[in-house]
Amino acid sequence: MEGWEPYFTHVTKKLAESIGQFMVAWGRLESELDSLTPIVFRTDPTHATCITANLGSKAKVDMLRSGINMIAALLPPDLVEELNDSLVLVGELSGTYRNLLAHGQPWAVSEGGEKTYWQWVRVSARKEVNVISPDINEDFWRIATVSTYEVIHSLRSCAGRLYEVTRDISAEDWADACSIQSPPE
Repeated sequence: MEGWEPYFTHVTKKLAESIGQFMVAWGRLESELDSLTPIVFRTDPTHATCITANLGSKAKVDMLRSGINMIAALLPPDLVEELNDSLVLVGELSGTYRNLLAHGQPWAVSEGGEKTYWQWVRVSARKEVNVISPDINEDFWRIATVSTYEVIHSLRSCAGRLYEVTRDISAEDWADACSIQSPPE
């Protein structure tokens, strides 16, 4: 860790590795979201990258939930529930872990001018100022990584089931499910 500022000296190799493992897991989770897009929206997988390439996790989740709910009448209710539950978990993981890492900042903290150390802090100010500063250590990121892989497993399982269920739905039935009905007058 040569060349790091003095207040980064307690960033251990294990901590750095655990953060890296989480980032790899998060990349895989994003890939699972991307793989759902062509199934939900019945498009070519390569062409679907035009839809997902510049979207963040929240936008992908919102888009997928809308698409899934639009075709829900064609799907087994337990699959719709599992997909929606998994996508809610993606949002929670994003808010708890991914956004903390991506939008947080190291702050130097001094204890009475004697010892300077760093603390990871995320400041958000949507409705009010909120300073988030969890105790970030190897266990924190290990939990984040394991939780992320659990959601990846669920999404992958759902994607397989979704493909099996939707591949034989006729274009006409699909179009009927996706039509926007005018409310009765």
